[in-house]
Amino acid sequence: MSAVLGIARQEVSTRRFLLAAAAALSLLAWALRAVLPPGWSRELGQSLALVLFLAFPIAAAIAVGSSLVGRDLAEGRLSFYFSRPLSAGALWAGKFLGGTILVAGAFLCCYLPLALSGVGIGREAVAIWLLALVGLMAFAHTISSMYRSGSRLFALDLSLGAVLVTVIVVQVRHLGIAGAGHVLLTTAALPFDLAVAAAALLAAAAAQLAYGRADARRGHVALSATVWTLALVAVAALALWSRWVLGVTPAEVGGVRHPLLVAPSGSALLFKGAPEHGRAGFSPVFLMDGESGSYVRLAPERVTFPAFTADGSAAVWVAPAVSWWWYVTPDPGLLFRGAEARRAALAVARLGHGTPVVEERALEPPDAELALALDGDGQRVLVSGRSGVSLVDIASGRLVAEAPLSNIWAADFLPGGAAVRFYQTPRDGSEHAFVVLDWTPKDGKRVERARVPVDPRVFLLARRGDLAVVSTGMRGKAIIDTTSGAVRRLDSATDDVPGAALVLSTGLVALSLGEEVRIVTRDGDAVARLPVEPRTSVYALREPAPGELAVGLWTLSLDRRRTVFVDAATGTVRRVEQGLLPAGVRYGAMDTQPQPGSFASRLFTGSRGELVTLEPDGRKRAIVGVAAR
Repeated sequence: MSAVLGIARQEVSTRRFLLAAAAALSLLAWALRAVLPPGWSRELGQSLALVLFLAFPIAAAIAVGSSLVGRDLAEGRLSFYFSRPLSAGALWAGKFLGGTILVAGAFLCCYLPLALSGVGIGREAVAIWLLALVGLMAFAHTISSMYRSGSRLFALDLSLGAVLVTVIVVQVRHLGIAGAGHVLLTTAALPFDLAVAAAALLAAAAAQLAYGRADARRGHVALSATVWTLALVAVAALALWSRWVLGVTPAEVGGVRHPLLVAPSGSALLFKGAPEHGRAGFSPVFLMDGESGSYVRLAPERVTFPAFTADGSAAVWVAPAVSWWWYVTPDPGLLFRGAEARRAALAVARLGHGTPVVEERALEPPDAELALALDGDGQRVLVSGRSGVSLVDIASGRLVAEAPLSNIWAADFLPGGAAVRFYQTPRDGSEHAFVVLDWTPKDGKRVERARVPVDPRVFLLARRGDLAVVSTGMRGKAIIDTTSGAVRRLDSATDDVPGAALVLSTGLVALSLGEEVRIVTRDGDAVARLPVEPRTSVYALREPAPGELAVGLWTLSLDRRRTVFVDAATGTVRRVEQGLLPAGVRYGAMDTQPQPGSFASRLFTGSRGELVTLEPDGRKRAIVGVAAR
């Protein structure tokens, strides 16, 4: 141990000028704050401290690593150590201990003014940066030793290095395209990656001294053999680990999380699991056939809200164009938000025949963001963008027609497919209004069906046929008859934002009004009422069977959350399902409401995120469970 410490002390003493330079530059960066005018000294001091923190430790690590062994070996001075009663292990430990002390000392000297200047850097980031510098020192030693040996083996090293980098890039690209590239840089994975790389390079340096001793060429052989053997093992481990990560199943993602999107008919659903679950933190978007359980995994950054056909046989969404390397550090807010500035693609999923099949094609509108609606045949799709709404042919992605409309909540193709109905909140003046507008793509004709003055926090709650329900303020709701243009306003005694509503198959309308759920005619006349307890809100409404209303009641207490099944004609409670709430999107702006008796209308979520369907005979069937942990 004394020999190791002696060699380490000698290495530090020989290169102590690095510590002196780091301390002097750090003191200079701090002193400038006191000398310069106060108006801009703080900003300049922080900038200098940041540059010093980033640049000097890197330079120190490279300088120390390239001169620890390689220079002594090339100049024949290493034989001096071996002429003494000193083992190769002690020499290796002493030199790299001294080098680590130098690098860490320079790093801490440069970090001190940055910390004093008020720039917040977490402890984890500091530890990762220090670990990366030690790895850089070991890497600099490896490259320097290979080059200074003068062996032709160095050319082979360069070739193998290029192959290794290519293989790693391909593997990372594969992870990135699947949406899992960021798992390599998580706070758990990145330190492990750096530690493994540093340990492999330090082990290669130990083999170099043990086998080659003072012979530069023999040392090069041992160094290269160790480096490339360990690199091969690491790449194989990365490939196996990547395959494991990408093989995550719906049962491993902690249940379903919002938004959960379900086709109004059929059995297709699209959901994402909890970000903290999955495998190594990777939780993709799943497009699943709820009846068969078959699914495909989708990269979260390339999925926006889809539009389904009425029969649930197809789904279309706008897939943002994201470069594969961008996936390594994705923006979590991009999920279900919209496309980036680059031109997006059109993703088309064919459903209802086992495992969903997803294809992509070029999309002509350059600013497409979200798919709004599919026509009945699944041949055309409406997409919204920053400049307006576009009608696109799905087979070719070509633009068919466009309208300069903004702030579109939802859209539906009218029967026959010749016209489209928009639900819009235009910003064309001081008035806040909700507008129902019909548009004919063939001639561009627009007809306003209804206009309702509303609160700025308007929500489209439900739509079906010629009826729509919107919230008009903190307590108000409005039923819009798009055929006649009539508007029926209903108010509650207490706040109910945004509330819930549903247009029933019988033509009645169910909606929450503060402390009750009221079932009314299209004219607003009450048919039945269901009281709602204090501190309980209506989560969502569904029609699991024609004439039956499912009322999801939400409370802060998980044990009291439940769904009440009511006879829509009389308001009589038929049964209660504890711990279950209606699944899917709560408001009509995101998707058309489920068809009565459809798979979507009978889909419910539990308190832990499990997804179940209630069969017509009352049995519960698990669609997505929650794995025990």
